[in-house]
Amino acid sequence: WHNAWDLMPEKLRRNCNASCSALLPAWNNALSGEPRMAFSIIIPAWNLWETTLACLRSLAAQDEGEALLAEVLVVDNGSTDATATELAAAGEALFGSRFTRLRLEENLGFAAGCNAGARAARGSLLLFLNNDTTVASPWLAPLHEALQNDGVGAAGPLLLYPDGRNQHCGICFSLFG
Repeated sequence: WHNAWDLMPEKLRRNCNASCSALLPAWNNALSGEPRMAFSIIIPAWNLWETTLACLRSLAAQDEGEALLAEVLVVDNGSTDATATELAAAGEALFGSRFTRLRLEENLGFAAGCNAGARAARGSLLLFLNNDTTVASPWLAPLHEALQNDGVGAAGPLLLYPDGRNQHCGICFSLFG
């Protein structure tokens, strides 16, 4: 067993602030030798049940198989609509044991929802996804490939508006400058 902090490159530890603490549980899970998911897809949600359901259905339809096995965690940020009552059953129907619903009793905000999801994640890679997103294949494999490059610490996908126009062309961040 190794502590993730000890294995972080020195430069990253010097630049790490309190926000890094949310990443350490997933990194430690990856180092523990336990079976793990490649990705933990973390979706913070507050109300907008139909939008969240469309997101989940698009994920299920684009499942890229065992090579990129992913768990799906939806953080219900104190929803008062059908999200509160329908999410667990829908998620389990779509993803089986790879689905987790985290219920926060009140809306703690987007950042707190992301952090709660990160703490509960079992995957070695964290993917934060807005609940108003729908995905198209291939979407996960290119992100996984980018993250396999030495020094890449974060990657973002191509984002398209619903009419097909580019919103964002994707991005990678290096841990080492």
